[in-house]
Amino acid sequence: MARSTAFLPTLLLFTLTVFGCIPEAKANLSTTGNVNFLLGAKHVEYSRTDDQLAASLDVTCGVRGCPVLLDAYSSGSWGEGQNSFDDPITEARYETGGGLMGIWRFGSFFPHLGFGWGRITRKAHIGPGGESGERRFQETEPQRWVSWGGFWRFPSGVNLGLAVRSSAGHQRYPSLGGTHYGLTLGWGWPGKP
Repeated sequence: MARSTAFLPTLLLFTLTVFGCIPEAKANLSTTGNVNFLLGAKHVEYSRTDDQLAASLDVTCGVRGCPVLLDAYSSGSWGEGQNSFDDPITEARYETGGGLMGIWRFGSFFPHLGFGWGRITRKAHIGPGGESGERRFQETEPQRWVSWGGFWRFPSGVNLGLAVRSSAGHQRYPSLGGTHYGLTLGWGWPGKP
């Protein structure tokens, strides 16, 4: 499952790179897309850390005029806290995924709604304390996600907006997923809305 999940984002990024380097390809295929960076926080239920600092790269690409685009993303979040024995814990969560995103246009504002599947990995380090020794562990599970938000596209092609992505795993309780939210800054083509 990990190989197939990583394949879609890799293929999409490769395709965008090729189209970006060949101006004729962009003109002939009449593509549209966005590369947006999200910086914000991630809320995780049942976590021993507070809301975690989070960053994400979201890439969408499709045929111009079609409101449904392919979507690939990769994200990470990092936090610190304490377990029930007051031992220090540091945690990182990494997600990759692919799916579909609907994007609509209202002047220079573009609301969007997406969904898909991916993979989430949690890495934790529990420091030495009074009741337990030092431990490191990692767990991974498949997940489904949904995202929504909106951005304004300026004539230069710069995107500025807000976005939320909520993910939930399939195999564990509590799930490794959570909710990312934050500001987005990126670039979209074609440049003029």
